Amino acid sequence: MLRVFLVEDESIIRETLRDTVPWAQYGYSFAGEAGDGEMALPLIRQVKPDVLITDIRMPFMDGLALSELVSREFPEMKIIIISGYDDFEYARQAISIGVDRYLLKPITKKALLDVLEELKEKIEGERANRSYLVQFHREAEEYEQYTRRVFFERMVAGQLSVQEIYESAAKLDIDLRAQCYALAFFSVLPEPSASAEAYSEPGARLRDALLEHFLKYPEYILLRWNLTTYAVLLKGETAQMEELARRCGVTRQTVNAIENDKYDPTLTLAFRLAETLESTVDGLFVPRGVS
Repeated sequence: MLRVFLVEDESIIRETLRDTVPWAQYGYSFAGEAGDGEMALPLIRQVKPDVLITDIRMPFMDGLALSELVSREFPEMKIIIISGYDDFEYARQAISIGVDRYLLKPITKKALLDVLEELKEKIEGERANRSYLVQFHREAEEYEQYTRRVFFERMVAGQLSVQEIYESAAKLDIDLRAQCYALAFFSVLPEPSASAEAYSEPGARLRDALLEHFLKYPEYILLRWNLTTYAVLLKGETAQMEELARRCGVTRQTVNAIENDKYDPTLTLAFRLAETLESTVDGLFVPRGVS
């Protein structure tokens, strides 16, 4: 159900709306009330209603000031202003703030319910659109990650020519240009005494921490190597490689210390570094020094 919050300084009107409107029948729950904007604001921040109904003339903080604060802090919240003043200037200000509807007193139950139904349809439509966009972006991101992984797996397996490597990298917006390359491998390994069930979930957290760390640095390109191992492509100038490799080792120690302290001390994030290749990208076809 959608939540509605009512702000009205006239107690008779406030109580009448609260007690006579069939909120649940129209898909709403009455989430709270206040007698002025100053009292309402902290309650609105706590309750986070979907719809705010507020009078325009109130002591301490009027409905326009409250609506402006709410629309800035909660831009998705719908606002209905009720007013006893058929004043164009009030209506103009309400529109500029982003108020959804402006109703004149005395308010009939039918008029309010019509507006509530209209806003309910609007909210549900916006939520459906947002859900669709979130799903679309998630699927697009998953596909991009899969495509990148396949590209790197084929590249290091020697299945692509140099021209194909650069063409594929350009399509995926990956910059492979560098003087030197190396591959580092991070594997999530359990202690011999730990069972498979004991480390699957914490192991995923270790891998998530690893991914989060390396995404911060353009010098590293992370890819999935197998079920328990990630490979990190290090690329840079000759003088940088020692520092990049050292940073990988520090990453392993830091992630182990933090994640194992929080989750599961039976896990180890193993690290090994392949031989640095001072050559063009075609030297990445088969990484030497890794069994």
